[in-house]
Parts: sequence; C-alpha cells; structure tokens
Amino acid sequence: MEIIRTQSEFDGQTITSSLYMPESPKALVVIFHGLMEHRHRYQDFAQALVNEGYAVLSPDHRGHGDSPYDGKLYGYFADHNGWLANLEDLQRIIYQAKIRTGSVEIFLFGHSMGSLAARSYLKRYENELSGVYLSGSSAYSPMIYVGRFLAEIFSVLRGKRPCNLLFHMIFDPFNKGISPLRTPFDWLSIDSDNVDRYIADPKCGFVLPAKGYRDLFDGLLDVYKSKGWTVMRPQLPIHFVTGEFDVPAGLAKGVEHAVKALQKEGYKKVTSTMYPGVRHELLQEKIKEQVTHDFLLWLEDLISK
Repeated sequence: MEIIRTQSEFDGQTITSSLYMPESPKALVVIFHGLMEHRHRYQDFAQALVNEGYAVLSPDHRGHGDSPYDGKLYGYFADHNGWLANLEDLQRIIYQAKIRTGSVEIFLFGHSMGSLAARSYLKRYENELSGVYLSGSSAYSPMIYVGRFLAEIFSVLRGKRPCNLLFHMIFDPFNKGISPLRTPFDWLSIDSDNVDRYIADPKCGFVLPAKGYRDLFDGLLDVYKSKGWTVMRPQLPIHFVTGEFDVPAGLAKGVEHAVKALQKEGYKKVTSTMYPGVRHELLQEKIKEQVTHDFLLWLEDLISK
C-alpha cells in the first residue's frame, strides 16, 4: 500500500489517500467513504479487491480521517464551496492514481455521503468512468432546504465550532423504531460490535461544524437537482445496494426514488439490490463477505464484456 498526500489547488489543504496496487491491475476501483468516518475502515474491502487483481484508491474526504482541515478540524470541508472543493480534490487524486495504474478502466464505489460524492463526480466526469456502485445512498427529502437554511444560520453564529443541535436534528431520527436502543449510532448496523468499534474510533462519529452540514446539504441538492446533468453515456452501469433497514437511504422508497432520479436524467442501466435484515453499513455488517463477493461479480461481468 502506498500513501499519497495531495495538496489541494483550491486552498492548500493536504488530503491523504491509500493506493493499493497489484502487479497488473485489471481496473482501478475508487472508494469514497461516508460522513464521520475514514478510508481505513475499508482496508479489508480494498485488500479483497487487490487479491482479485484490482488496483484500489481510497482517499479521505476533506475534514476526515488523516485529512482534518488545517490539520486539526474534523467535519469542516472548506471556507467556501466545500462540496465542490472536495470533489475537485478527489478528481485530482484520481488523476494521480491513473499515472500509476496506466490506462485501465475506473469504477467508483461510494458509501453514504461517499455515494453522493460519486454521483456528483458522475455528473461532471462521466467520461472517465466505466461504472458506479452506490452503497447506502442518502435519500432525498424536501427538508434538505430547511436543513441547509438552518446550517447557514448556525455557521454564522457558531463559526467552526461543532454544532450539536444540527447533529441531533439530522441523526437522532435514524434510530426511530429501533428497540432496544443501545447507542446514538445503532442505525449504522445490526452488528453491535461494529457499532461499538465505530464509537470507540476517535476519527468516527464526530460532530460537524454547521458549515460542514451545509456542504453536505449542498451535495444532496447537487445530486437531486436536474440542473447540470448532461448524460452522454446513457448505457453506463450504475448499481445501488442497501440494507432492508437502512433509514438514511430512505428504505425501499428512498432507493426507488434515487434510481428513478438517475433514470430521469437519462441513464438506462440503473439497478438495485436490497440485502435483508441489515442496516446502513453493508461493508461492516456480518454479510460483508457476500456484499464484497457481489461487487466483484459485478466488476467481472463488466470487464469481461
């Protein structure tokens, strides 16, 4: 594994990534992790892909993992246009990886917020991609506009300090209906050991500054608004995966809406799979080997064509 540190052309922030390289890569898989976590949680997944001959690039998002803002602030993307700044950094990091891997196909795997980043990336850099795989992709809600408005206000009032009010407004409802309820993060996983590891990880579950939540809402609006979508490759394969009890993804109705949103823009090969009995973090659940196996089958099917 190679560590890549990229200085952002946007504002000079340093973004850290991991690049896993087999001898002769079949393709490059890029993993975009979710909100309030980091790339190291995907090491087992990355290694499984490398074992099958795939190069894997796993960057931290801005303000996450080994890439905190100004070296210390978690959950803060940038002073201005944080969602797009993060996206531009990811594009540059992928370009750096391509220099090392050579001219192989590129597939995106995005989880949760990372799946939103993958869709924003698709919106702008469609021609670079051969397929997109979206895990636990955040559902659309009209409340996005309310959330963004509140985040804008609190970003002025609280600056870069963590905003607990927005944290609870966004995440507490995800635990509704879970019984018995052990922790604020039970919505992540049926596997209590995974939830406990997440809580014990100092680089997970942090409270974002209000500006971080505003940038997240900007990402949701970017993905679900038709403005800016210009589909040139309608046959590009896009696949959603979600757990039966994945509340952030909006359960079955949320996934259906997400699929239809991309179909509306013009994509013809948008499919989905729902895994029974599990929640949000498919690659951390006890079925993670099955999820990994299914992703590899998807890759092999596309590469063999």
